[in-house]
Amino acid sequence: MKRITLCAIGLALAAGAAQAQPPSGQWFVLHEEKAKPSQVALYESTTREFVELVRANKAAMPSFYFTVMQGDDFTYTFVAPIENFASMDAINREFGALMLAAGFKFGDVMQRGAPAMESRSEMVVGEEPSMSYEPATPGLQMTDPEAKFFHYTIYYVMPGKEQEAAAIGKAYSALFKSKNVDRGYKIYWAINGPDLPALAVQRWGKDEADFYAHEAATRALLGDAVKPLDARALAVTRRMESKSARVRPDLSVRPEPAAAFK
Repeated sequence: MKRITLCAIGLALAAGAAQAQPPSGQWFVLHEEKAKPSQVALYESTTREFVELVRANKAAMPSFYFTVMQGDDFTYTFVAPIENFASMDAINREFGALMLAAGFKFGDVMQRGAPAMESRSEMVVGEEPSMSYEPATPGLQMTDPEAKFFHYTIYYVMPGKEQEAAAIGKAYSALFKSKNVDRGYKIYWAINGPDLPALAVQRWGKDEADFYAHEAATRALLGDAVKPLDARALAVTRRMESKSARVRPDLSVRPEPAAAFK
């Protein structure tokens, strides 16, 4: 089990950046760990031990927080907010301080959890508010405690079509606003990674049934007006993926309300 150690990706970030203009919203580093289905119990128990080490030694990691999202394919994504690339140097320093503070326990947890993990990967994403949509009176916000189911549609954009994709995203947002859709969504550009350019649309619901019921109602509300935008979006897309995930508060380390995520 190798936790969120970012030294390896730090060297590749500048070379992997897809956007000439970086996303203007909140950035996040995503650390994905895929657990072996046969070892989920071991993976989660050692992850909880890791979380307890972080909480018990918070003085060593004062600025490090993360939310864990569990996918249906046993992928656990640690989502940590950062300000910029330099923020990862601070995370690495705090991990070093945690290792010193926790002593033997840190290495023991890592070693015992390692057999339960199939693979791991990291990437950095940033929200682009100009492409996202926030209703004036949202029916369900992403940060509401009732929002427990999250869906992601990932568009792998054709190289050279980033500006057109951004324009399409803004047109979608304008259409949703004109129809007064009561639930928002967020769009993130991948800032580094092996298969760029790519963007992800994040939507949410109270649970899976609520999410798909609201999606059907939204499509009905948008009607034929959305079809030209759908066609434009597909025309600049070389590949698509869909994923769903659920928040795991028991595996997360969140800040106090006064220092909540942006």
